[in-house]
Amino acid sequence: MKKEMNPKKIERNLSFKRIKKQKKYSIQILCISILACALIQLDLQMTSGIIDAFRESRKEVYGEWERMMVETDYKDRSAARDNPFLEKTGEINIYGVLEGDYLENTQWNIGTMDEDAWNLGRLELKEGKFPENENEIAMEYSMLALLGYEDKIGEKITLRIIPSIEFHHEETSVELSYTLCGIIKDYQVNWDISLRHRLPTGIVTNEGAERIGSPLETHMLIKAKDGYENVYEDMEKSEDISCAMVENFSDGRLITDKIPYEDFLITIRILIAGSAICVLFITISHSIDEREQFWKFLYALGMVKSQMVQMILWEAGIYGSISLTIGTLMGVALYKISLPVLKVISGQNIISKIFVKSMLNGILWSGLIIVTGYLLSCMRLNKILKSGGERRNKKIKKRRSCSISKFTPFSVVMSEWKYKGVRKIVQILLLSSAISIVLFGILEVRNKKVNLEEFKQTTGNGYSLDTTDFPEVSGIRKSDIALFSQIAGVESVETYQVSASGEFTIDLSEYSDNRYFQEVVKTEQNFNENVEINKISLSVLGVNEWENIERFVRNMTEGSINQNDFQNGNFCILLLPPLEKTSYGYLGNVTEEEYQESFLMENDLKVGDTLKISHWEVNGYTEEKQIQISGILRTAKKEDIRSPFPGGSGIQIIVGGKFWKTFQVNNMNEYCQKVRINLSDDADVFDTEEHLLKCIKKMGTVNIDNYHQEYIQRQQDMYSFLGMYSVFTVFYLILVFIVLYQMLEAEEYEAKRSLEIFRALGMEEEFIRKKKKIEIGVMGILAVLGSGIVAFGALLLSRPAPFGF
Repeated sequence: MKKEMNPKKIERNLSFKRIKKQKKYSIQILCISILACALIQLDLQMTSGIIDAFRESRKEVYGEWERMMVETDYKDRSAARDNPFLEKTGEINIYGVLEGDYLENTQWNIGTMDEDAWNLGRLELKEGKFPENENEIAMEYSMLALLGYEDKIGEKITLRIIPSIEFHHEETSVELSYTLCGIIKDYQVNWDISLRHRLPTGIVTNEGAERIGSPLETHMLIKAKDGYENVYEDMEKSEDISCAMVENFSDGRLITDKIPYEDFLITIRILIAGSAICVLFITISHSIDEREQFWKFLYALGMVKSQMVQMILWEAGIYGSISLTIGTLMGVALYKISLPVLKVISGQNIISKIFVKSMLNGILWSGLIIVTGYLLSCMRLNKILKSGGERRNKKIKKRRSCSISKFTPFSVVMSEWKYKGVRKIVQILLLSSAISIVLFGILEVRNKKVNLEEFKQTTGNGYSLDTTDFPEVSGIRKSDIALFSQIAGVESVETYQVSASGEFTIDLSEYSDNRYFQEVVKTEQNFNENVEINKISLSVLGVNEWENIERFVRNMTEGSINQNDFQNGNFCILLLPPLEKTSYGYLGNVTEEEYQESFLMENDLKVGDTLKISHWEVNGYTEEKQIQISGILRTAKKEDIRSPFPGGSGIQIIVGGKFWKTFQVNNMNEYCQKVRINLSDDADVFDTEEHLLKCIKKMGTVNIDNYHQEYIQRQQDMYSFLGMYSVFTVFYLILVFIVLYQMLEAEEYEAKRSLEIFRALGMEEEFIRKKKKIEIGVMGILAVLGSGIVAFGALLLSRPAPFGF
């Protein structure tokens, strides 16, 4: 005997019966939902994994401490240690500095670090151990080389240490000997320069430090517990803490830096969600349409719309729970399986870890997709339950509007498309989106390759050293620069001399009526009111190698320089670029591609003319000499404009060694102010940088721009984008295929019926074949046109931006 149906559970029971009878429909819904859930989960896990690895790599370089409490007293340290919201606190004590030249940045600290400070700083021993007694010391690798010691564990080291933070008290220095017990991997070079003098380059035990004297400064590295980052703000306001607190150099970068393809992953996530909603809506709506009589029968029996909606929502709950469970597990499994490939693609050391927060976000995303798809389908049910007569009349009216005036294959296709307008538009849009995403990837990869080549050409895929920001520093010794050529991976080293600001001026009073120079003077006066036509600031760039001056020589519009002139150092190239009006006045624009007729040109000066140049020394003494113009450079090709390149306000010249001798600037024989190190593509970023930093420490104060690491990152970004794009494009194309398959399957019954009618009317098979070909052709043409419009818009938006140095 059959069990009677509980009226209170009628919606649920009818929903269960509907699911059991529609097995094919159930499989389709589950496949779509599970695939969408798995892809969303995979996307979120990948995003979290890469970001986590990215942050971890930052901590490896800059340490994991978040704040440094500087120059603390006992009360400050006690308050920090007793704070329950701090996860770790590490103490650093500075006992003295190595004897050296403070201005040349060769004074370095000796002190102690406890184990927590060592761990928070992520310090790493290349070899050896941490000091254990008063006679042992661990030192940075580069510092040992700077002091002239070999990196041998057990070696005796004698240091002259000043037990005072006043760097000019050399007479108080003491000489102490230690045994080298550990070699520390260089870490000071990575930390903010304002913090380096608070860190010890040589670490000893407390007993070993007492041999120097008393602590001069005590600092603390601190890190908050997860979720309690606001503790730093409370500590700064606390009356128990009087010391200053500074952020880790990496903190701002960890917040502002994003993985280069994070936006791409978000876009893919949105595409997957949108596509999945469309697929679910079409599939469910088709199922509702097929059972139109069933819904009308229930309606006639007295079932209200809300009960029918409940039936659909029960179905959504059943399919949704199954899809969320299986899809989440599948997404996590795919993430685990794809980790080795993901590590190669992203270039990050991604750990095998499941991110619970991302998993919950994935479940939320997937739930919203399923709910949205079903809610939209409920609107379709509402449409079916409208008055039958009204709906039938609309269908008849639409059919009549699609009547065929001329019976040809093309007119039949157009008539059918007019009737199925919405479905055909959706199909064309899906095909267009599939083609567009492929074109977008091709364009994006092309643009990334172009930008990468421009970056390499502009920066040399290497390092740029500069001392012009430090007037008290003469420059980088040529003897030290020679060490760079010995580093593996270095292709070439370019050296340049640069004059200090205000060191040289030029007298152009005989050209006072020339508007070009009048505008130069006016622009200069915006920065320095003392500038006159007879005292215009002159920027001088000295070039030492023929290979480095070739890019200037081939762009000269007048004059010539041969290798003999260059070897004698007897040349002077005058830059007279077209002047472009800006908010600062008239500034030179040397780029050949950007030259416009409206720019102001200068044509009075010729090759062979002499320039009156004055050299201003520190004591106020000035010496005037006349220098003959060897060549004039007005514009240059984009590929030849790279640092260093003269520019800005005033007048600029490029000279050889004879110029410096003429004005008796003798230090230019030993020093260079700008050095460009060009590396090969296969240079190891870490090995090369380690050797480079070892050399730089010997040079004193110098600015360094690491373009090689940036180049490697950009290159990796391109490969990462290509890998990510390829993976997700395949999945997106699968989704599009499923949608189109569902839509075409829905049209299959109508197509068969139409064929029977055509055959009954005596139409030949040739007519039917032509109709099919025309339908495919029109669909293809419209899809290509749609994708072409999208691609054109993408091309305008993704044009390579000009790379400015």
